[in-house]
Amino acid sequence: MKIYCDSSKTEGCWVRQDDNPAYLYTYLPIRWTYDPAPASHNVGEYLAVEAALETMRLRAEWGLEIYTDSQLVWGQVTQGWKVKVAHLRPHVERVKQLLEITQSTLHWCPREENLAGVELDRRR
Repeated sequence: MKIYCDSSKTEGCWVRQDDNPAYLYTYLPIRWTYDPAPASHNVGEYLAVEAALETMRLRAEWGLEIYTDSQLVWGQVTQGWKVKVAHLRPHVERVKQLLEITQSTLHWCPREENLAGVELDRRR
């Protein structure tokens, strides 16, 4: 199953795509208790991935392919890029943890191929 994640300044979403038509899940970005910094675009990108993985974990769905157009999220989680901004560290660790729990993988995709990004652009 493929899941595409993205966020904007005011909302985030993820789109599930499998044998059925895509399903859209939207949410308003919230500040998590461990995130003392104001919400930023990068935090929103992490929250979109976390929301998708957490929902799938609660549904006991494993082996997901998660797609993001955020090179920062992808690089910090999968390529060992340095996390220079301290308030992103908990997000990096949570995404890694959820990927392991759900036996899923995180991939980067161009913006124009990100179904969640396309949906957010359509809603503006």
